[in-house]
Amino acid sequence: MVMLTTSKSEVEKKPGFPNWVGPVVMVACLIAVAWFIWWYLFGSLPSHRTVTVDPAEVQRETIRGGVRQFVNRAPQSPAPGIKKTGDGEWIVNGANSAMSVRKQKERYRLRPFYYRSAMISSSDQPLIIAQARLKNDDAMAKQLGVTPDQVKALKQIDVQAMKVADKDLADAEAKFADYAKASQGEPQKLAEKNVVAALEAIAKSTLEVSKSAASEGVAKIKQIITPERLDKLSGRPAPK
Repeated sequence: MVMLTTSKSEVEKKPGFPNWVGPVVMVACLIAVAWFIWWYLFGSLPSHRTVTVDPAEVQRETIRGGVRQFVNRAPQSPAPGIKKTGDGEWIVNGANSAMSVRKQKERYRLRPFYYRSAMISSSDQPLIIAQARLKNDDAMAKQLGVTPDQVKALKQIDVQAMKVADKDLADAEAKFADYAKASQGEPQKLAEKNVVAALEAIAKSTLEVSKSAASEGVAKIKQIITPERLDKLSGRPAPK
């Protein structure tokens, strides 16, 4: 049997990687991942985008926002009583009515009126809100094509007015004068109750005739604020 041998055995070692290769590969991977995320979120989006704005829609949003702001500012019915609102000015609140009072030289000027909810149906409430808006916003009236004469007519219509007899108004004025002269405490509280009672008695006695006058006023308003104008003011699309 023949045996082949070598005088010297050599063991070949596999070449290894330098120590700096690992960190370099890791940094390269992080850079690649970061670039992909940036491209996915931003780089793939178009550099320019065209937005088409409908002027009619902008106008509707402007009007809608104005009406919404006006409605949000509408006061809620306060508790019955008298509240001083300024120098020589008061407001008397009843159950379904109120009365503004202003001090003059020797007298008090009284203006009683009903709360809107007591005189106007829920379906006509948007119309009255529109009237109030147009009376105080010339720019809005111009946008809707309401003429200056029509705005003037709207200002002359008061659907919340109370049709009060001169005698009843004089009685309410006398009671308010007693309230103004009353000393604080129980005397003033009693005088305040008398003023509120006088207002509510007037409101009850004139409710029907005032409602009739309010209905006539609503009809006049509808001649100016047409359904088309009301739709534009409220932001509703015009019916086709």
